[in-house]
This record gives sequence, structure tokens and C-alpha cells, in this order.
Amino acid sequence: MLLFLGVLLGMSFGILRQRAYLRMETAVGMQGQEEMLDTFAKMQFIHAEPQTARQALLAAIDVHKRVQDGYPDWSWTEKAKWGWCYADLALLEDSIGEADIARNYMLRAEEILKPLGYSRESIQEVLNRHAQGRAQSAGGQP
Repeated sequence: MLLFLGVLLGMSFGILRQRAYLRMETAVGMQGQEEMLDTFAKMQFIHAEPQTARQALLAAIDVHKRVQDGYPDWSWTEKAKWGWCYADLALLEDSIGEADIARNYMLRAEEILKPLGYSRESIQEVLNRHAQGRAQSAGGQP
């Protein structure tokens, strides 16, 4: 009887430990995907046409959402990157004349970034620098 109890407890512990390991492995994979897509979206924002940049930013936002939903102990850095994707998307939409869509994305960006310590002014300052980088890449003046 004691042997049976030992086997049962050992197997239960092993299964739980394996599930925890798989969750951790999935989280690491999602963070890698999140980082890659975020970097790609930022490069598209700076160098690509608006439609391509929009698609890349929306893909990065989607991955950020999935990571946040699956892993609640998401770090400050990942949350900030998620917020900046929305802010860049707002800037992009505003530059092509979609003011209402841009306003909605900006509200979402502020909703994410303000709890992280960013003020409206600091968000706007960073976005001004992002716009300058995009203009310089397109051959315009900063």
C-alpha cells in the first residue's frame, strides 16, 4: 500500500513538474516571437509603406496580447513595447488622415503606458522622435 501511494504521488508530482516546464518553455518561445515581431514592426514603421507598417504593427500587437493573456506576470518592458506599438500605429494612422482611428489607438496606448509611469507629454515627445525617424527614412526633413 505504501509503495502504491509513493508511486501515485511521484507520478503526480512528475506530471505537474512536466506541465510547469512546458508552460515555461512556451513562455520563452512566445517572448522570442514577441521580440522578433516587435523589432520587425518598428523597422517597418520607419522604412516601409504605411500599409505594410500597419500590418506589421497589428501583428506585433496581436502577439503582445496573446503573451499578456497567457502570462500575467508579464514584465514592464513587454508592456511598454505593447503600448508603443499602439502609439506608433496611432502616429501612422494620423499621418494618412485617419484621425478617428488614430485617436482610438492613442487612447489605447495611453491606457497601457500611463500605469507604467509615462505621462501624456513624454508619450508625445517619444512619438515626435519616431515621426522624425520615419521622415528621415523617407527622405524628408525632420
